[in-house]
Amino acid sequence: MDYYQPDFYRFNTDSLFLVDHALKRCNERSFLNVADFGAGCGVIGLELLQRGGHFNRLDLIEYQKEYYPFLKKNIELFGNEKTRTLIEDFYKINNNYDLILSNPPYFSPEASRPSLNLNRKKCRSFVHGSMEDFLELIKDRLSPNGEAFVLVSRSEKFKIPFENYTELFLYKKISLLHFRLDK
Repeated sequence: MDYYQPDFYRFNTDSLFLVDHALKRCNERSFLNVADFGAGCGVIGLELLQRGGHFNRLDLIEYQKEYYPFLKKNIELFGNEKTRTLIEDFYKINNNYDLILSNPPYFSPEASRPSLNLNRKKCRSFVHGSMEDFLELIKDRLSPNGEAFVLVSRSEKFKIPFENYTELFLYKKISLLHFRLDK
């Protein structure tokens, strides 16, 4: 699909890879409420919806307000009445979800490639909390028996306790983590 995207960001095959794995899981069980944390211009959630994901609600949650016009336009083109956009701080979200997807920034601010564009820098690195904090937030926002798929860097710069997650795939230094909240 031809998504509207800002000049400072372009989605890549990582996002589609994440959708492929999540879609397989959606075919095995149903999820009522789905969220994409760090939705950017909405590619992951909207691809899941367009490719047959069945759920009652899809929340596209993005911290950077600069994405809003692109999210809005992409929802008009590819979303439906179940699709919502939330432009706010992830840590203020109180909803719980059956499925959370995320392709967050891979880099710590120290390891990120330099950029004069502040928006591009936000896309590449965690400027608000850490990867560990973000993974804990996702676990906190899962419904009982909820599941999450998150792409993360295997870089030494991130101190992720990989033993706490199921690593489904490792390609170069990118891991697809899966975890389930058994309550």
